This record gives sequence, structure tokens and C-alpha cells, in this order.
Amino acid sequence: MNREINSRQKMIFANLLCILLIIIALVACGHVQNISSNLFGVIEVGASGIKGAIVQTSSNKDEMQVINKLEPDNKTPINPDTLKETGDSINKMFIKIKDNSVPAENIYIVGSSAVAKAPHREKLKNFVQEKTGKVMDFIDVEQEATLIFKGIVPFNQRGQVLTIDIGSGNTKGAFIEKTKIENILTFELAWGTKSFAKKVDEEKGDDNFKKTAGNLRKKILIPKIKEIAKQKSELKNLSQVYLSGGIVWAMTTIMQPDNQNKLVKITDEDINVFYDKLNHNPESLNHGLSKILQVFSINQLIAGTEILKTISDELRFKDKTLFFNKDALHAWSLGYIEEKVKTIKAE
Repeated sequence: MNREINSRQKMIFANLLCILLIIIALVACGHVQNISSNLFGVIEVGASGIKGAIVQTSSNKDEMQVINKLEPDNKTPINPDTLKETGDSINKMFIKIKDNSVPAENIYIVGSSAVAKAPHREKLKNFVQEKTGKVMDFIDVEQEATLIFKGIVPFNQRGQVLTIDIGSGNTKGAFIEKTKIENILTFELAWGTKSFAKKVDEEKGDDNFKKTAGNLRKKILIPKIKEIAKQKSELKNLSQVYLSGGIVWAMTTIMQPDNQNKLVKITDEDINVFYDKLNHNPESLNHGLSKILQVFSINQLIAGTEILKTISDELRFKDKTLFFNKDALHAWSLGYIEEKVKTIKAE
């Protein structure tokens, strides 16, 4: 009787040992995702730069915070000529994140909505996969605008807030539908700071940049913003606006150099003064300008302010409370990580 029991125990032990060895082998081969780790990495590939961050989640993965922001690389991934440089930069960030104890399977490489529309998108995706072994993902405008909204607007304020992100490649906004608070509505302007500057360069001919930018503002920017405002009539009734994007960062850096708050309050007058100085007296914008010119040229700043001022005028920013949220730098990429973590938990 005892021999029979011992035999059964040995068989059970042997089966458990086999199962354990199979699990170890699968993990070693990368077939089982590491969901026990609370560290995640994200590499955001935008139209005019690459940003990386390491995120730590709580033990139940319901909360997260950025614990390490990597030095941004001001490459221009939207430019096909920078394909190799972009891929090499992404790979360096990928290695750096791994070296900070983040499992490779917890690292995500994501292209912005502007990069998603780039003609060399598939070449970039293949190049990144060859370098890192990771499949690069892309988000569309609606996803990006929604993730930014969720990432920077406190839950209890979402019914009163409009978010507008003036990126390098495009401009997008989001707000809550009045009758369905769970429904986030979005809109897009096809131009951003650098893409509008490129449009001005293409159109200016013998005219100077400033004059052409002003003419194109009247010809294409104002009509498009008016159209958006007509289609999304709720926009004018929202009391708060959270602004983000490179041109807003540039403006607040110059206009409020000593403001260390994460949420910087600005006014429509700030926008008007910045616009006038940039167009008529750029020499007066000395503070912080050298840092900004590492990212944008003077002409690109002029193009960006044309977009910013048009939106301010047409959506009546003078009647609203405006903020620049510095945390918006990683807003949509953090939202992306949050969605991925939820998917992992559900599985």
C-alpha cells in the first residue's frame, strides 16, 4: 500500500517538475509576457523628435508614474532622409531603457499620428524591428488626441476642458461630449508648427516668409478653424483650455522663464504679445531663445504662432482660462502604456 502511494507521489512530483521546466523554457524563449514587472518603457516617435520614458506601476497596476525621462533626441522622424538616424536613436533609447531593468517585452515603440502618415512609415517600422526586435506601433489622430486629453485633464474637470495640442506635424484637440460624458470628441487641423512652415516655404515664391505666412493664415488657417468651430459648436462654451505642443512650450519658456509650476497659466494677451514680438521684434526674445532654436527655426516659430493666434482668435480664448501643462510632454505615451497594462491585466 505504501509503495503504491509513494509511486503516485513520485509521478505527481515528476509531472509538476515537467510543467515547471516547460514554463521556464517558454519564459526563456520570450513566449510568456512578463506581467509581474512593474516597470514599463515607452519610446515616442514624433514628427520632430524622439522621447523615451520609464514608467513604474503600482503593485496592482492601477496607478503609474514616470520615474525616468530620457534625454529627447531632436531628430525629424517624419523626414525620409533621416531614416537611419531615427532608427539608430530609437535603438539607443531601447538599450538604455533595458539597462534600467525594464524587460524587453514591457517596452513599446510608438509613432505619432503625424509619423503614421509619413510615406516611409513601413521602411521605418522594418528598420526599427531589425534593430530592436520590436514591432513598432502607430496611433492615429483620434487616438492621440484622446490619450492627451485623458493624460492631462483631471477626471473631475473633464466636462469643462478643451485640450489642444499644436504638434510639429499636425494640431489636434479633444473634449467631452456634453450629453455623453464618457464620449471624447476630437478634431484635427492638418498643419503643425513645422508642417505649416514647410507649406509657407513652398508657397512663398519671391515674397518673404512672414508675409506669406500671414496670407496663408487668412487663406487656409482661419477658414479651417471656423469650419471646426461650426461643426463642434460646444468648443466655444468650454471654460478652460489646456494647451500643449512645441510652440506653446516655446512661448511660455520666453514669456514666463521663472515659472516652475507644472501647470502654467497663460492669457490670450500673452499669445498676442508673443506673436507681435516674433513678427516685428524677434531681437527682444532673448531669454531662452538659444535653447528653443535647437528645436525650431525662427521661421518655424513664426508658422507655429500663426496657428496658435488663429485658434486663439477664432475660439475666443479671451473669454477662457488657459493653461500650458508641462506634463503633456509624455501625456499620450503614458495613456498608451495605461491601455497596454489594462490589456495585460485582462488577459
